[in-house]
Amino acid sequence: MNRYIPIFLDSQNKNIAILGAGKIAERKIKTFLDSFCNITIFSAKIKSNYIDNLIKKEKIEYIKKEININEIEFLEKFDIIICATNDVELNNYIYEKYKDKKLINNASEYKKGNFIIGSIIKRGEFLLSFTTSGVSPLFSKYFKKYLESKISKNLDVFLEKLSKDRKSHLKGIDFINLDFSNLNSINTIKDTENEQNNLLARKIGIIVITHGSKNPDFQGEFDNLLKKLESATKYKTIGTTLLDEKEIDVEKVFGENIKRIIVIPYFLFIGKHLKKDIPEIFNNLEIKYPNINFYLTNHLEIDDFIIKSLINKFGCE
Repeated sequence: MNRYIPIFLDSQNKNIAILGAGKIAERKIKTFLDSFCNITIFSAKIKSNYIDNLIKKEKIEYIKKEININEIEFLEKFDIIICATNDVELNNYIYEKYKDKKLINNASEYKKGNFIIGSIIKRGEFLLSFTTSGVSPLFSKYFKKYLESKISKNLDVFLEKLSKDRKSHLKGIDFINLDFSNLNSINTIKDTENEQNNLLARKIGIIVITHGSKNPDFQGEFDNLLKKLESATKYKTIGTTLLDEKEIDVEKVFGENIKRIIVIPYFLFIGKHLKKDIPEIFNNLEIKYPNINFYLTNHLEIDDFIIKSLINKFGCE
């Protein structure tokens, strides 16, 4: 059972002690460097050009010190301790002494620490971290590269635009189908909304089924209904009647990208058509197009909206 839980720590103004100044210490410094914390390196010798440059630029503090087990009281003032020395015994001893008081990361033996630092991907305010819990750092290294290739380098710009007006910008965006690896071409959030709405509209369609009539005026009224429904939903809408024996070519009408079709029985009362004819049409569609999700709605029924419509239409208020 995994004993770790992911927690994002506010390290602002925290005092960080990093013991050691080699490659491991270098990696740990990179984790904390942009987090507005106070980093102090303790080591007898600097073994990293990267760390040396940071010291010269006064971005971190360096105290030249040979650390030994008998002289570790100086760690009392630190909130977080990173044990990155070559001395395994020393690293483990520091953990045992301070494990109940401080956050300790032990580079020698991760289980001799009370927190671990996972692989991190940053894009502005976006922060992603994961770990194999010490099982395979090599896997983490290559999996991080894979994730970085899938997450747009322009994600920070995208999130910044979202943050300016969350209510209007989030409304209507199809995050399920959003290509998170290709956000570089996005100029405005409004463009993204339109793009995602158009994409969603191409994947959803509506079929309205009614009885039909041989009266020449019927088709005009039915077409008007379909146009209004399509305008309101933005989904391509077609109609068919039980008098029309032609089979609907769904992929030809809606396109190959169609994923979901809503079937609406345009009937007010239950009868043979609703109980037998329309379920048969619906089942045939599901069998012929197994990769499309069909959803059969209820018929119109008698509800408050219809009653109000009748009242308004005939002036019975």
